[in-house]
Amino acid sequence: MFIIIFTNYKTENYKAFVAEMNNNVIGLVAISVTNSFVRVVKYCRIMALVVDENYRNIQIGKKLMAH
Repeated sequence: MFIIIFTNYKTENYKAFVAEMNNNVIGLVAISVTNSFVRVVKYCRIMALVVDENYRNIQIGKKLMAH
């Protein structure tokens, strides 16, 4: 099984990574990177994590989160 993960959308504060297999989108993770209100650090918020139900339990979500 060959899975491609690539950045589909990217701005300074938002990114989306897409998992694709055989030219079909099978998963997506979208994140928001923001400055902390209290500290001088950035943090990441997961806005969406979706895996096609036909491709679950084969670690697609884990691979997306690793990016």
